[in-house]
Amino acid sequence: MSRGPRYKPTFRRHREDVTDYRKRKKLLKSRKIRAVIRRSLNHITIQFVQYKEDGDVVLVSAISSDLKRYGWKLPRDTTTAAYLTGLLAGKRAQEAGVKE
Repeated sequence: MSRGPRYKPTFRRHREDVTDYRKRKKLLKSRKIRAVIRRSLNHITIQFVQYKEDGDVVLVSAISSDLKRYGWKLPRDTTTAAYLTGLLAGKRAQEAGVKE
């Protein structure tokens, strides 16, 4: 008579040490606005996200390709571009009324 596996495997992101689920749960329960930073090969995206029961809401977003509007001609995946994108996201967040 089979009873199934004798162990329960952990989440892949936990095994790879990518996500700390205790910290993530604590952050989501606090209902604070969080910054989500994603880096691709060509761009950097920064979003300020607020938790809602029916789905997260993006309050402010900035992507490194927005720097082109301000005259930035260098590559958009460098450390300097990441700094400027963060500065732009912070400025937009202040204008949108994000305090934390």
